[in-house]
Amino acid sequence: MSNIKISEIREVIDTALWAQDWYTGGTSEEFRRQQVGPALQKHVEALKAIHPQIKERFARDLQRCTDAIESLNRTIDRWNSIQLKVAA
Repeated sequence: MSNIKISEIREVIDTALWAQDWYTGGTSEEFRRQQVGPALQKHVEALKAIHPQIKERFARDLQRCTDAIESLNRTIDRWNSIQLKVAA
């Protein structure tokens, strides 16, 4: 993805955050039964791919991308933890 536009970067970030909201917006049982980890991991990978391409002058977008990666990883960790408890 060379010469990616800032609008495209923002779309990747917005899409990832929307997916996180969607997966976490239901009941605890729905959260447990869905494939949250694998689904959000795809978004984390997309965010990590665009992160180095965000120019320094877009500092807010750079920070927002970093924050989104961290937030999605926390949600994935929470989902993985629930899956381990269910399997035990």
